[in-house]
Amino acid sequence: MEQFSLTTTDIKALAKLWATAPKLFGYMSAGVLNHYAVRTRHESIRQITRTMTIRNAAFVKRSLIYRTAKGSVPVASQEAHAGSLERPRFSGWEEQQEGTRPAPGNVPALSTRTGKTKTGRVRPGLRLKPGRRLVKSGGSRRAELRMIRMVNKSKYKGFFHLTGRGVKAREGVYRLAKPSRRMSPLIFLHALDADKTKPKRNKWLSIATARALDGTNKRRLWMDNFTKQMHRNHEWRALSRRR
Repeated sequence: MEQFSLTTTDIKALAKLWATAPKLFGYMSAGVLNHYAVRTRHESIRQITRTMTIRNAAFVKRSLIYRTAKGSVPVASQEAHAGSLERPRFSGWEEQQEGTRPAPGNVPALSTRTGKTKTGRVRPGLRLKPGRRLVKSGGSRRAELRMIRMVNKSKYKGFFHLTGRGVKAREGVYRLAKPSRRMSPLIFLHALDADKTKPKRNKWLSIATARALDGTNKRRLWMDNFTKQMHRNHEWRALSRRR
């Protein structure tokens, strides 16, 4: 058995180490949580890339993030998060994770604004600015028919929003066609109602979290964080040098 002697200075250093042990455990716990958050993000990228059609790999990496826990916070209040960002026109793959239908589109498509679908450009005068609104009908059959007659009489060539309840059409953006071109005076351009299609459920975040937990040696992880915090502690370093 290895033997070593302790001086009064060593005992005082050991007492300080014992007093700071709860704080060290907080940093150890935060290190473990942060490891799982980083690992979950890594597994999320793998799962989405393998099971979904990805056109921009950099966009996937930018959209999947993690937030670390702080060691200075009490252990009971520590939180580390991993997930996806939500943008105005991007739900963060929430429909795939939850198996829900996507929200209805609120922005008219490129073809609605007479843009070039091949190049993806829209004329500056037709860009949808925050304060710009489409002409919208009242919703009843009489109101929608009145608006269609008014638009036809004024030779308005722009786009207008029909709720679809009055003329039994799908809610969306329309414009008038020339009478000689077709029987119906309305040209459907873009849907604004809820999409009825339900995506195939892909619980990418749940799968990534399970893989992060199962693929980690928990005992080794705790020991590594314990050793890391001990080497950072002044009293522990002092005791190690004296030995």
